[in-house]
Amino acid sequence: MITKGLSRGEILIGLEQGFFKEGDEFSNGFGGVIFIDDTLTLRWKNDSEYVLCAVSQGRYDLIEKSQFKVGDWVYYTDYDMKTYIVKLLNYHICPRKNDFEYQLENFGWRYESFIRKATDGEIAVEKQRRFWSKLGREVNGYRLGDICRWKDLLLEVEYVDQDNVWLKVFNHDEPESCGVCLHKEELSLFIPVETPRFEMKG
Repeated sequence: MITKGLSRGEILIGLEQGFFKEGDEFSNGFGGVIFIDDTLTLRWKNDSEYVLCAVSQGRYDLIEKSQFKVGDWVYYTDYDMKTYIVKLLNYHICPRKNDFEYQLENFGWRYESFIRKATDGEIAVEKQRRFWSKLGREVNGYRLGDICRWKDLLLEVEYVDQDNVWLKVFNHDEPESCGVCLHKEELSLFIPVETPRFEMKG
């Protein structure tokens, strides 16, 4: 079944034969969009009271459904070939181009050719970057006094070098026996040193 340059009659035939379905939309290339409603009737977009009449002229292209949805993480390449992992905030069809345009977090509206779906690994890295950025630090930027989680233990940072962190078990009864050195990637930050702390006094 062809999907471009369709007349109203061809759309209805495609609907009858199962090629088109409820919710499909078609653009005439001049800002007009029609859709198949829940009664399998053609209607103008944004005007559900006006049924497209039998004498309506023009040719229509099927609007392909977006592969993205609001809230998706996408990999965006800008005009300078720099790349970012950002969230998709909104999208719409650009009728004159019969192409989707997407509103990206911090970057405004961009066409689909600029983005792809981000991988799980890329999303995890970006979430980590944002977490640390909110603290004004680089990723894994541990500081003296931070409370970290390792396995089922809470530990306090005593010293940090380029790759490793020296820690002691937080509030342990025998601190002299609980020093440990771990690679930064093994830890997760639990309470930043900047967070106010209150000591219990008996």
